[in-house]
Amino acid sequence: MDYQVQFSIAYPQGYMTWNKNTDLTTDIGTSLNIRQGTFFQNLDFGSQLFKVKTVTKANLLLLQQYAVDCLQWIIQAGMATAITAQASVDPYSSYRYDLTISVTQANGVTLQYQFAQSVASGTSTWIYVGP
Repeated sequence: MDYQVQFSIAYPQGYMTWNKNTDLTTDIGTSLNIRQGTFFQNLDFGSQLFKVKTVTKANLLLLQQYAVDCLQWIIQAGMATAITAQASVDPYSSYRYDLTISVTQANGVTLQYQFAQSVASGTSTWIYVGP
């Protein structure tokens, strides 16, 4: 992505800016928020996170795998060397899950992101935590 997408509490799905993209935040946020099979240029792009309809301990492993799978293109493009995801049930709602995603960039710096999604409504919140 050439331009940054800003994610915030007010705009959890993000909004496009004209600022030059300087890190992987836009790439990761876009990849997680686009449903796989809906992006016209590449039907393999995006995530399968939306397929999970209940938050159970068994589904947490599936959520982790879906997150890592949808971000593999970042490694293939040479922008990162490793991606891991840790899923947990949101402590305030059994209809929400939280993902902590760690991305080791090609320069060796590891960034962390938080992603939370409601399986009931499909709404998500995306937060860049930092290195």
